[in-house]
Amino acid sequence: HHYDDIGNLKVDSAAKKIKTFNPDIVVLPISTAINKENAVEIIGQYDIVAVGVDSIQAKMIVNEACYELKTPFVDVSSNGFMGTVSFINPKTTPCLACLLGTQQPPEEIYGSVGAVVSTLGSIAATSILQHILGLPVPIEGKLLYYDSSEMTFEKTDIKKMNNCPVCSGND
Repeated sequence: HHYDDIGNLKVDSAAKKIKTFNPDIVVLPISTAINKENAVEIIGQYDIVAVGVDSIQAKMIVNEACYELKTPFVDVSSNGFMGTVSFINPKTTPCLACLLGTQQPPEEIYGSVGAVVSTLGSIAATSILQHILGLPVPIEGKLLYYDSSEMTFEKTDIKKMNNCPVCSGND
């Protein structure tokens, strides 16, 4: 979003900016809120998904739909000067429920720092490109934690939860 985009939907300003990079690219902006009823239909249109929503409940809906469809996805979260990125591949990795658990806390709104979000978004985009090109994705099945106040990165494996309701049949 740029200053002139204030008041417009982020999905529309993003689509417009992507087209300036490559006018031949097909952009399908969807401004519908994702829910259990429409998730499979929406996600089924894509080969890979990028999740950058604040809502843990929305992330879990995407997680379930991606596992059902076997669609890889990258998840980005930020909170102030820190954030995380994970690349989840339903064919080979544990899911977000394994990472976050199945009991979701109430929704909370956190402030984000633009420079942190940009860094995390670049990492997510790089991971998507690596996957599309058939290259190894160093954060596949991992949680990458970024703390910009200390300028540190930590990468840990996502551990498979016993009897995970989403991915336990993924073995």
